[in-house]
Amino acid sequence: MIPFEAIPIYHLPSAAPIKVLGESQKSYWIILSTSEEVNPLLQDFLSKILKALGLDMHLDTYRIITDDSDGVYLSKLLGHLEDPKIIISFGFTPSEIGLSIAHLPYQLLNLKHHRFLFCDLLDSVQNDPNKKRALWETLQLLQ
Repeated sequence: MIPFEAIPIYHLPSAAPIKVLGESQKSYWIILSTSEEVNPLLQDFLSKILKALGLDMHLDTYRIITDDSDGVYLSKLLGHLEDPKIIISFGFTPSEIGLSIAHLPYQLLNLKHHRFLFCDLLDSVQNDPNKKRALWETLQLLQ
């Protein structure tokens, strides 16, 4: 018998973002996979989502682009910032960005002075009317 075999083991993400676009002082942070960032159709879809919030993707957001298999360790990125952030994660679960919590997609999460929204991959949202509706209803709460 192995001691402590019933204790779950969690992978703690330690990878740094591959690429960031914009300034970290922006209020809206978007987390995307590399494959979705290079897809012009998905970037157009993201731009439309942000325009519905009155935001310009290039001027009003800080985008964290990371490899599909790597996580983003947000505590390092948020640790030195005092301003509240709204962080929208497309395709990354809380554990993949370094949060040890269980949380449902398309539900706002308030943690410290930041607000988190976890969504499916942009491609999945774009092709599923139910996911689009769930995203839109939650985004309405941010305005």
